[in-house]
This record gives sequence, C-alpha cells and structure tokens, in this order.
Amino acid sequence: MTELQLYKFVEKNGCEWHWNPDGHLILFISHYHLKDFCDMLGRYAFDDGGLNCEQHLCADGDIALNEFENLLEEYDIEPENVFPKDEEK
Repeated sequence: MTELQLYKFVEKNGCEWHWNPDGHLILFISHYHLKDFCDMLGRYAFDDGGLNCEQHLCADGDIALNEFENLLEEYDIEPENVFPKDEEK
C-alpha cells in the first residue's frame, strides 16, 4: 500500500476518519469496502496470521480501525500526509 493508494481509497469510498484527543487516528471503513482495503494492503500482509490492529464494529456496519497510524508505520506512510489534523472528516 502506498500513500497515494490509501488516499484514493479513502476519497473514493468516502471513509470517515478522526484524530482522537490522545492523538491517535481512527479510520472508518464500510464493511462492503473491507475486502478492497485488505487487497490494497497486499498479499503478504497476512502471512504471519494477520495484522495486529484494534478495531470496533459500529452499529451501521462500519469497521473502526483505532490507532490506525500504527498500521501506517508498517507501510512507511506519514499519517498526516493522508489525514491532515486540520481537515477531519
């Protein structure tokens, strides 16, 4: 996954995101876009039993990925390049 791929995915699918008061990024992905998201991560992302991330299932069927910036580190993506703190959605 690259910064550009992630940016296009978020924009195309209307993903919401927020920086919480503790400075952690939360990304909301609709359940029907989850497979595309996993495909974007790449086939080797899940070789060691999956990715360690904290997530929550929301009432509307979205998945909330908490502390998403930790996952972005794996891909050398600077979170604020895609998710500016002054433009939350």
